[in-house]
Amino acid sequence: IDLVKKEGYDKNTIFAFYGDHGLPGNVGDHGLKVDNSSQLNIGSYRVPLVLWSPSLIPEPKVIDKVASEVDILATLAGLAGVSYRSEALGRDLFDVQYDDKRYAFVIAHRIVPMIGLIGSSYMFKMLADGSQSGLYKIDNDTPKYYSKKKDELTKEMRELTIGLYETIRYQVINSKKEVSFPKGISNAKNLS
Repeated sequence: IDLVKKEGYDKNTIFAFYGDHGLPGNVGDHGLKVDNSSQLNIGSYRVPLVLWSPSLIPEPKVIDKVASEVDILATLAGLAGVSYRSEALGRDLFDVQYDDKRYAFVIAHRIVPMIGLIGSSYMFKMLADGSQSGLYKIDNDTPKYYSKKKDELTKEMRELTIGLYETIRYQVINSKKEVSFPKGISNAKNLS
């Protein structure tokens, strides 16, 4: 940070610091405490994100919203005041129009992937083949199975989970090999 300030990058740059994943299950051996939602392995999806830009974010604050790593690009573009059209997923964390419907899509890669959706109070998860699904209440001491008590919410979160999973699969299979940048920025090959 001192070098960044010395070079003057703190005046016109947004820095995003984030991890690849959180800590799964019981991490007591590491001296860290994970809440009871670790029973659903939610700890592995808790990824820290720190945005630092003294010129745009003068006062530190904690934002406690459900988000996903795909929201980072949209959030950075919003902070920078860049108008953009994205063919990817993600929502600006500072755009309040999404606050009542924020979810994080999650996937655990296995022979049959476990896919799911985490909201502020509930997690829906299922195997990608459609089996072993369930809705769980996560904002209490012990996650509770709620699928039978919340049929409409279970159906809504299941459909959204499947829709996001299929959209992501489609994008991976049909992604363009060339990235087009706005006028004035040179084209570059897609590095992924």
